[in-house]
Amino acid sequence: MGTTMNMLLKNGRVIDPSCGRDLQTDILIRDGKIAEIGTCDPAQAECILDCTGMIAAPGLIDAHVHLRDPGLSYKASIATDTYAAAKGGVTHVVAMANVIPVPHTVSAHQMIMERMRKEAKVKATQVASLTQSIQSQNIISKELSDIDELVASGVEIFSDDGNCLMDLTVLYKILMKTKEHNMLIMLHEEDEHMKWFEPTAFLHSAESSIVARDLELIRDVGGRRIHFQHISTRRSVELIRQAKADGLSVSSEVCPHHLLLTKAARDIYGTNAKMAPCLQTQDDIEALIEGLEDGTVDIIVSDHAPHTPEDKATELVKAPNGVIGVEVMFPVLLNEFVHKRKFSYSWLLEKLTIKPARLLGLSGGTLNVGEPADVCIFSDREWVIKAENFASISRNTPYDGWEVKGCVEMTLVDGKVVYSSGIIENR
Repeated sequence: MGTTMNMLLKNGRVIDPSCGRDLQTDILIRDGKIAEIGTCDPAQAECILDCTGMIAAPGLIDAHVHLRDPGLSYKASIATDTYAAAKGGVTHVVAMANVIPVPHTVSAHQMIMERMRKEAKVKATQVASLTQSIQSQNIISKELSDIDELVASGVEIFSDDGNCLMDLTVLYKILMKTKEHNMLIMLHEEDEHMKWFEPTAFLHSAESSIVARDLELIRDVGGRRIHFQHISTRRSVELIRQAKADGLSVSSEVCPHHLLLTKAARDIYGTNAKMAPCLQTQDDIEALIEGLEDGTVDIIVSDHAPHTPEDKATELVKAPNGVIGVEVMFPVLLNEFVHKRKFSYSWLLEKLTIKPARLLGLSGGTLNVGEPADVCIFSDREWVIKAENFASISRNTPYDGWEVKGCVEMTLVDGKVVYSSGIIENR
């Protein structure tokens, strides 16, 4: 099944939040695109897959991953961690710019994109940096990237994640650029002075103070398509909710770990529960969910951040931030939101498919006829997450040993099977 062929996905439950579709039917794939949805003639297909008891949905779009490649490939690689994405039902990843070289020029960005085209197992988009240097703990970077040239070359998404733009003059210049260009800027909102000091790194205000500061500047000078990354506190949700009500062009995202874990997890999982922004309280979790329900929080992302065991084998305050998640994001969310909290499949899928596609201006996120056949097929099968079986080189996860209900069984990109658990073919 390594090549694209005319394929019939038979008797599955098809859920597509982009058009409100939720019914048991067939999907015919021809030449890598959705050709027909409905009762289809099997004679039209070279391959027929029985999806009875399973759900076929648009492939997931993860708008925030760290592939560590180029430059840090001992932690992850484009090949390994895009295959991890495929195992998680993700058909398009958006990779952050903290790689080496930093993609602050057209040539650097194009070099990385060319490698992605050759090596990635799913579709991949490389984010360009906002400033020329985004090395760890750098709080004085003032030189903008070649934004005009990058936009002219086709780049639309920019971020210095995980570094906060501490200099408001720099942010001012960037906001002015958003008025000139159709570009999306992603902001890591965490005071760099507080982020690296115990105990201020763990305070709500490390994040919300920067969200409030930046929203005030946006109110003063304007700006379009401004996105707040991985928000984690009730106060941040409240600030963004008010900003949206006031008509500011802002959006936001949340990660599974901020929806599933409180700060108590640091006592259980140690450095594998350390991330930036840090874990907070159950009240913050409920506020984030309220934000997802009312549209204050637009999308869910993994913030997949590989680190080696040696990286994490130190005391909490010294360990690098981040956990991996692209491979198991969907199963843990299915388990929590669909099976425990009783949200609908469509409610969850919307935040992982059509909403990130529209927000970031990406193709996909839908199963409409004529669209690329990027498909995630999953079941309610119960299983145990085992980090030792991850596709990623790294293993830094708090989810090792978790029992979950919800499992990706097959992932297709442009009609090609890029991952399969084997269950569907063995029927």
